Amino acid sequence: MRSIFRLTLALFTFICLSFSTTVHSADPLFSTYVALGDSLTQGNQGGSVEETRQSLAYPALLAQLMGTDYNQATLTFPGNKVNIEDFIKGNIKWWQYYYVLIGGHRKDRFQTQENLSNFGITGAEASDLLANSGDTGMYKLVLGKGGKPAVDQATDRSPTFATVWIGSNSVLKSVIFGDERLMTPIETFRTNIQQLADKLAATESLQGVAIANIPNVTEIALLMNSEAGGKQHQWAGMFADNEDISENTLTTIHNQVLAMNVIIEEVAAQHGWALVDLYSEFENIIENDHVLTRADGSLSDQIITRDYLGGLFSLDGMHLSTTGQAIFANFFINNINDFFNTDLANVDETVAASQDTLMQTPVDPRSFF
Repeated sequence: MRSIFRLTLALFTFICLSFSTTVHSADPLFSTYVALGDSLTQGNQGGSVEETRQSLAYPALLAQLMGTDYNQATLTFPGNKVNIEDFIKGNIKWWQYYYVLIGGHRKDRFQTQENLSNFGITGAEASDLLANSGDTGMYKLVLGKGGKPAVDQATDRSPTFATVWIGSNSVLKSVIFGDERLMTPIETFRTNIQQLADKLAATESLQGVAIANIPNVTEIALLMNSEAGGKQHQWAGMFADNEDISENTLTTIHNQVLAMNVIIEEVAAQHGWALVDLYSEFENIIENDHVLTRADGSLSDQIITRDYLGGLFSLDGMHLSTTGQAIFANFFINNINDFFNTDLANVDETVAASQDTLMQTPVDPRSFF
């Protein structure tokens, strides 16, 4: 009888452990991980934030390889807006448009708010992570109704490790609307990123941070060369009233990105944080394309580019695809390992590509509409 009881107890314990979602980190550095950022951190693809693609965003991939608990404010499919890809492919059932009409639905009904790991918020700048509470829209969906600002909730988690990738929206609006006046003033950006960094650095539990700089937003897949010598959107008139963006405007925006990256580098050096040079990584993809890498570091025969439908970007030409998220996750991992002398494994980019619906069954909205 006692042997049967022990066998039953062992079987029960095995079943409980098999279905448990709690994973404890082997490295104390990664015991509690939080991510701060914007739509790229939140996992936005094709203009929409929704559960099936959020789970494939770079913070989720990092947490999995860190072996640490991870929770995100996932939105019920099809998300807060309609992903162009899902619309063209007919993936959305008629009744699911209800979630779009109400601006998105938090899948967990805010039951895991105190345990969130990902504080990426679509549209956010550094100032928003510092000051915006959960009052309306995406801020309410991520932070909870009346919830404290993102950086406050993140530090309340007593994190041991954090990633920070914020700033793209300070210049991206100028690319979208072709107006350099929409850029956040450089001194305002400096003040906000410094305050954000100081607040994060004051967290006693924090043992390490990886902060990323800003890729050249004038080279994203949304833009193509125009006959006038500047650039225009892939979908003429999709955003800007004037579809042509002049070379001078593009140069001004690019120079702003460079100035912002100097500030981010200074912040990283000041606090002893790892700097993830996504600017240089993206430039390398622009010049040389990217060969997908397996988990063991070997190269595949699959090549992606930053071009529209080239594999790096989703259909909106601004947000990373599932494959792009895996590639950028590896950029983070390589820098984290080098700086902190850790041994995080790499994401298998070929597996990500096999899960990437846009890579497997591509569609081109330019010919559809």
